[in-house]
Order: sequence, then structure tokens, then C-alpha cells
Amino acid sequence: MLRFLSITFLTIFFATVSAQTLIDKNLVPNGSFENFRKKKNDLKSAIPWVPHGSVDYYQTTLKNDVGTCKGAHTGDCCAGLRYQKKYKEFMEVKLSETLKRGNIYQFECYIRLAFWSNAMLKSFGVYVSKGGMKAVNFPEKECVLDTVAAKTSLNGDFCWFKFKGNYKASGGEKFITIGNFSPNVKNDMVKINLKSPGFKEAYYFVDDVSLKWIKPKDDFKTVYVDSIGYEKDSVLQVNKNVQTG
Repeated sequence: MLRFLSITFLTIFFATVSAQTLIDKNLVPNGSFENFRKKKNDLKSAIPWVPHGSVDYYQTTLKNDVGTCKGAHTGDCCAGLRYQKKYKEFMEVKLSETLKRGNIYQFECYIRLAFWSNAMLKSFGVYVSKGGMKAVNFPEKECVLDTVAAKTSLNGDFCWFKFKGNYKASGGEKFITIGNFSPNVKNDMVKINLKSPGFKEAYYFVDDVSLKWIKPKDDFKTVYVDSIGYEKDSVLQVNKNVQTG
């Protein structure tokens, strides 16, 4: 009897440890961008990330960075996405595992508005898909976690803040694509100083990207910004529709 109880306990223990490992596992390879092929200011160097546009890659802190929060969020490396009235960039990576139908996954990444930006975005998101951006004309709305700051913009006082959301998988998703998914990026940009001359440009650093399986309290898709030192709009919740898959 004692031996049976011991075996049962060990089975439960290892099952619990295994489940916890699955929950804690980040499915985004090189999510902190610390692994790179060579020292070059191109996201292609941060294997296996793929740029859509001329996405920048930083391996050290910029010497001319006058912002309060300098450098990467953690470590030394991060990526950078540029937005202008007729131009925007995306960054994409293939997940280490294919998503399973019905499972809930939590996405997180940190973004920071660059010190030279004279404009800000109203929305920022991630597209979860089977084939990536090249496989579609425009991402399916139900597969995009998109935060919208209707009353303000994604500023963060030029410091790092967290974009976070839950996604219910349809099954077979293998890619995540990060960026701005507004049909017209020009209308999604707000100038920081309306009196400043020149064209609008919003530039965001991106770091510490993760996608993990979670055990949620409900099946709702939620998207919100959880900020660090940015309390004014610390939580934004949108897209509260249940994705049945």
C-alpha cells in the first residue's frame, strides 16, 4: 500500500512539474534578442527573427540616447520599428512549437518610444498566424491582439512599458508578427508637439517578447498595456470577444 502511494505521489509530482514547465516555457525563440549572427544593425542578425521593412537591431546602448530609460529593457540587445505616414515596419518570428487548438496563450513584449520621435502611435499589436504576413493580404482581425489608446497615445514617457494579451488558439498557428495593424498608419499617428515642423515619425524599441501557454480564469481575449512608471493609462482592455476557433 505504501509503495502504491509513493508511486502515485511521484506520478502526480512529475505531472505537476511537467505542466508547470509547459506553462513557463517561452515559445518565442530569442525573445530577448541577445543571440545574434554578427554585429550588424539589421534584425536579420538576431536569428531567427525576420524583418518586414528595414527593421533595426541594437546590440549596445545608443551613445546619443537622452531618454530616461536608456538601452534595452533587459540585457544589451533590442529591436526598433519605424512608422511614417506612408511607411511602417513589422518583425516576425516562427514559434518553437505550433499552437494547439483551444489552448490559451499569453503574449507579452516591452516597447519604448524612441527619444527622437516627434509622433506617437495610437495602436500596437501582434498577429498570430499559420503562415505569417506574407501569407495574407491583411491579417484576420480575430487573430490580432491590438491595443488602442483612443484618448491618448502609446507614449510611456519614453520609458519601457508592457503590452500584454491573451489569445485562444484555433490550432496550427506557427508565427507571430509584431507592429501596427491600422489600415492607415497616417491616421494612427499623433504628433507630440503640434507646433514642431517636419513630417511625423514614431519609432519604438521592442524587447523581451514572449508567448506562453496559460491556464486562464476565462476564455476572453483581453489586451492591455501594463506600464512601468506610466500610470495614467496603465490598463487598456479591448476585443473582449470569445474566439471559438
